Amino acid sequence: MFLQGILKITLRNFRNNLITTLIKILGLAVSITAVIIIWSFVINENRYDSGIPGTDNIYRLEAQWASMPPFIGHVIGQNLTDQVVPARMNFWTDVGVQVENGPFNLPDLVFADSTFFTVIPMEFLEGDPDKALVSPYSLVLSETVAERLFGTTDAIGKIVRFENQYDFTVTGIIKDNPYLHLKIEVAASIVSLEKIRRPGILQEYDGWSYPTYLLLPDNASVGEVEAQIRELLGKFHYDQKFRLRPFDKIYYSPEVENESSTKHGNLLYNKILISVSVFILLLAAINFINLTIASAVARSKEVSLKKLQGASRIHLILQFLFETVMFIFLSLIIAFIFLWFFNPVLKTLTEFSVRIGDFATLRNFLILISGLFIFILFSGIYPSLYISSYSCFTDKSAISGSRNHIGIRNGLIVFQNLISITLIICTLIANKQFQYMNRKDLGFDMNNVIFLKLNSQIRGNMDLFKEKLLNHPEIMSASYSSRIPGNYWGSWCCVNIEGKENKYFNNYVDPDYLKTLGIKIKDGRNFSAEIPADNKATYLINETAIKIYDLKDPVGQVIVPGNGIKGQIIGIFKDFH
Repeated sequence: MFLQGILKITLRNFRNNLITTLIKILGLAVSITAVIIIWSFVINENRYDSGIPGTDNIYRLEAQWASMPPFIGHVIGQNLTDQVVPARMNFWTDVGVQVENGPFNLPDLVFADSTFFTVIPMEFLEGDPDKALVSPYSLVLSETVAERLFGTTDAIGKIVRFENQYDFTVTGIIKDNPYLHLKIEVAASIVSLEKIRRPGILQEYDGWSYPTYLLLPDNASVGEVEAQIRELLGKFHYDQKFRLRPFDKIYYSPEVENESSTKHGNLLYNKILISVSVFILLLAAINFINLTIASAVARSKEVSLKKLQGASRIHLILQFLFETVMFIFLSLIIAFIFLWFFNPVLKTLTEFSVRIGDFATLRNFLILISGLFIFILFSGIYPSLYISSYSCFTDKSAISGSRNHIGIRNGLIVFQNLISITLIICTLIANKQFQYMNRKDLGFDMNNVIFLKLNSQIRGNMDLFKEKLLNHPEIMSASYSSRIPGNYWGSWCCVNIEGKENKYFNNYVDPDYLKTLGIKIKDGRNFSAEIPADNKATYLINETAIKIYDLKDPVGQVIVPGNGIKGQIIGIFKDFH
């Protein structure tokens, strides 16, 4: 009866103060929607690498770069068998394959040691993880790739033809894991590289393109293992400072040079977003408190009559707290309706969508319940104490309260305005940054330009493919390059110009590259298909290179890049982003 009476009074108050009620509910609903989106994003980010067992013992070997020569993994495996289990990887992208259903393109493929699934355990749906990558021409597929290639995950023993000449046999199917910092969709046995590339490739001293992960024993001293690795590799004249980066720290660590197929998050952004969500909840609570107190005059008669009828202050406080719970409950319902409408838009704009299931874990559920409880206490206790304090004989003119109450209300309003102004300023600054990025002259024309990653079959017939493209009436220009603007460019170490050495970022391009992207030549000339030397012994540099080296009349000077092919600078192109 007690709760039934409170519910009846609450609904009557909602009806009698409809405008104020709607403002409160919609304000809370919008705030809760924003907070759920933020928390879902952070929860989603924190899921990376969390499903891999034994991550405390998994490390990535690094030096200046995040990848190693293949010899390093080989020599560690030969000499430190009691201390570590190494697993080398070599990533390939956009590999053309053929199966019984026709040709397909594999966006991410990794050649990996047979120890790969020992070092980085993954859930196998079919096959034996200890034997799946032992033999040459062995292939492990994710369940999604298996479905795409064969229409089923029952694919053990099926053949995948690689580069139109090598038949790989499917030896395992792994469960999809989108929350791994490594992009692993297809894994092939690394010993296959000895067959499809060249013998001895896995013992080559140079070629820093093999990310190497190590599994350490339980309770191993990381510092001692690092020292042993440095001592061992020093015997083979590797003078780099090698270090071990914990597996579960890689996703949130800064990007390291020469990383392959590695995803990264930003821990600072997560902390900022969590802080913003707390401020949003504070704003919502303060707004709720101020609106409740602003309507205090209309509730004074109700409180006085109840006290005359014998209602205790505890009874009144419980009533107002119940009203707060009702407000939050209705706001949650509307917030979920908002999410249902805006989730598709959110996924289109950000490639992220809210999944209520993310809150289903015990930890997240307890955080959610604790947050709601704190919010109810913060936004409900003070208005309840304030309104329930009215005396039966309180004059309406005195309801504005004592100096203490006035000070608290003014403080809340000042704090609310301060947070609001701060968030508005931050939003305006962020908006200005986005406008700057959208309007900034990049130095090249990306309008109506598309790029295609070529598989190995097309790379073998590049001239013919380009000729076919240019025969299309709506293709104005076409060009090849090893990199694209916006992606990481490879670097040459110790480029020598005028006796000075520094690191350069480089891109291999054909003569039509500058024309296709609208990049301007400032001095000298562009590459020419009519000049044979331009195929391998001429170089273009940009304006920034001139500033770095303080060059005078660089056109015609000799450059010796890291590939050792001495050549001449034939032109200078304008900087582009």
